[in-house]
Formats: sequence, structure tokens, C-alpha cells
Amino acid sequence: RKLREVAAEQAIRQAPPHPFLAGVSDDEPFWRDLPDILQSQILVMIDNGMPTKKNPKPRPVERILWAGTPHTRKRTILLLVLLWAVTLAVPAILLEDLVDEVGGWLALAWALFTVFLFVPRLTRGSREVFALTSQRAIVSRRTMYCSIHSEKFYYSDIASAKLTPHRDGTATVVLTKTKVMYKPTERITFDRIRDVRGAERVLGRMLPGDVAHDAGFPESDEPLPYEPR
Repeated sequence: RKLREVAAEQAIRQAPPHPFLAGVSDDEPFWRDLPDILQSQILVMIDNGMPTKKNPKPRPVERILWAGTPHTRKRTILLLVLLWAVTLAVPAILLEDLVDEVGGWLALAWALFTVFLFVPRLTRGSREVFALTSQRAIVSRRTMYCSIHSEKFYYSDIASAKLTPHRDGTATVVLTKTKVMYKPTERITFDRIRDVRGAERVLGRMLPGDVAHDAGFPESDEPLPYEPR
């Protein structure tokens, strides 16, 4: 009974906050455009402010200031689909015709291989999400096996930032963490985001002043959608 009570208490403390408490609602365009599963991927990474063993003091709930997904152009998707069709059909036909007995099984194995080769590239926008909160920059990726890999940097730990625009109107943001001796350099990438202006505005306010200035992020006194308290 005590174990059940402890487990229930821990579950309550670790439960993700409601979107309203995290500072977002369906009225916010960047949040409304995200699929439910990507919203959940962000919420489970948010600090809900509940006391824990490592941090027993209550804290303000971490607030979501911006979120986005990698954008893939329709032309790129069409090109990948055509390439997938050719890559799937030609070897499968050759294997079926030229290899006796096991040719069909080899063609089936090749078809399964092409699924894991092309589908991850076609579905990035529904499996990866980037977020900027009142405390951290977050990247969450869901693999083809439904496991989730996440990365998060506190703004105070970021040593440099770089924004690279692309011809299709998107941009890639690379945030580099302060180098720690004997450890590899850590980076997180917001790849091909569409809402470049929104990300720039948040990063310009939340990053350390010298980092934001060197990266060329505009300094603006315009309040953020949900200003951290």
C-alpha cells in the first residue's frame, strides 16, 4: 500500500503541465499547427514546477514561447516519392526474375529496407519538433520505432548561435553549448523552420546578450506571446 501511495505521488509530481499552465492555447498559431502527439512530446519535457528530490522547492511552471517543425517542400516530397518508386520497383523486378527460388523473398526484404530508407525523410514534420521555452531550447525526435530522443540546452549554457537562411524561405538555427573540458562539443539544430521571425524574436530576448548580438538576432522590446514571469 505504501509503495502504491509513493508511486501515485511520484506520478503526480512528474505529470506534464496542462498547456494553459505552460502558457499556450489553441489561439496561438504555432501551437495550433502542431499535431497532438508533437504537443505531447513538448509538454512531457516541460518543468511542471512540482517539488522533487533533486529540487524540493516549488518553482514557476516552465512556459512555452515558440515551437515549430522541420519543413519539407512539396517538390522535395514529390522527388523523394518518385525516387522511392524507382528504387523499390527496379531491384524488386530484377530480383524476382533473375534469382531462382528466393528471389521473391529478397524482393520483399528490399521493399522493407526502402521503407526505413525513405519514410523517415518523408515524415520528419510529423515526428520532430523544436521548442523555445522560458528556460531552455528543446529538440524532440520520435523514431520509426516510436522511441523518443530529446535534447535540451539552458540558455545560459549556450556559447554561440548561428542562423542560416535557405532559398525556400526557411532557416536553420544551430545552437552550440559551452565547451566542457574532455567532452565533445554539443549542438542542437532547428532544421528548416518556417517561422523564422518568431524564433529570432524569442532567441533575441532569451539568449545571453553577447550571443544574441553575435548571431544577429534583433533586439526587440515587443513582449513575447507569453512573457515568462
